[in-house]
Amino acid sequence: MTSGLRQLRKKLRDAADALEGDGRPLKERLRSAHLYGLSGLNKEDFPDQEGRSEFESICQALTATGQMIEEAGSVSTTLFLLSDQEADDLARRISALADRYGAR
Repeated sequence: MTSGLRQLRKKLRDAADALEGDGRPLKERLRSAHLYGLSGLNKEDFPDQEGRSEFESICQALTATGQMIEEAGSVSTTLFLLSDQEADDLARRISALADRYGAR
């Protein structure tokens, strides 16, 4: 296993672990998944186009709203405005991405 794939798996595992039910609201856990996992990755870290596309889509969904900083919105504002169903769907997509690369 290459060091790049190891790093990808570690960051995806960190994101998936942050989503585990620990009593905190899901939106807080999504914020942690972004902060401790996804924000440490770039689309180039993914070995295939499908993974890169899904990663980009997830990151865009997490930063869709709020003050523009470096061409992205605010994670906090976006999460505040997400419905519970949208938050649940986003959490499932992050978990599925982690599963896809054997991170859990």
